[in-house]
Amino acid sequence: MGNQSEWDVASRSLDNEITLLGECKSLNRAAEAADLERVIRTVMGKAVPANPGSAPRREYVIFIPELKARPNPLPPGITIVDGKRVFAALKDHVE
Repeated sequence: MGNQSEWDVASRSLDNEITLLGECKSLNRAAEAADLERVIRTVMGKAVPANPGSAPRREYVIFIPELKARPNPLPPGITIVDGKRVFAALKDHVE
């Protein structure tokens, strides 16, 4: 396996232009900016899988239970998904 890294999410766009790599992180509290900065450094330093990682552009998604503060600005190609907000939006949509 060499320098292969484990990713929670790995996908490539249908046009083979974008690789999406994601990590799910669990914290026992809302994530602060410093927590996300640490996770971003770790994610961006991980080895990219050969397949689907061969697409020319990479996008990274970090899933967290709850976001208290985000680093400003986020590096290009990084998206943060706040689980608490996602579930709140789904709840509002269903009711």
